[in-house]
Amino acid sequence: MTDHTDTTATGGQRLHDWMLRMQSLVESRLHARFVIGQHDCCLWACDVVQAVCGYDAAHGIRGTYNTEEQAQALIDDHGGLHVLAADRFGVQIEPSQATAGDVGLIDTERGPALVACAGGHWLGAGPFCLVTVPTDEVVVAWRAERLVD
Repeated sequence: MTDHTDTTATGGQRLHDWMLRMQSLVESRLHARFVIGQHDCCLWACDVVQAVCGYDAAHGIRGTYNTEEQAQALIDDHGGLHVLAADRFGVQIEPSQATAGDVGLIDTERGPALVACAGGHWLGAGPFCLVTVPTDEVVVAWRAERLVD
């Protein structure tokens, strides 16, 4: 059974070694290229939540798209990226309340994108590597926590 012992800092259940898991994920993706359906903004955020909480927020979505058009159709079918994220992640919070492992939404020239809090800054899947996003660019955030149906 997975050990979910850290509940005090975030209000949700996190794996006892979530910080090491998140650090390992960040290090492995630091220089990863953006690839739709493999390492894009949605899967990056879901992978962080999986490292932190032990559940795949992309369940049912992962592996169902590999083009920009398919990704956009999936997002549209769920009512937009904000709605999709709200359905998949924890409690909505102010970006200023986010802690490492939480998920945020930013507006970009190409549309909304998901990013992950890394403490004092946010990380997003950029074209050639993870990119740093300032907190003031995050418009809404969600607590990384295991959701129970």
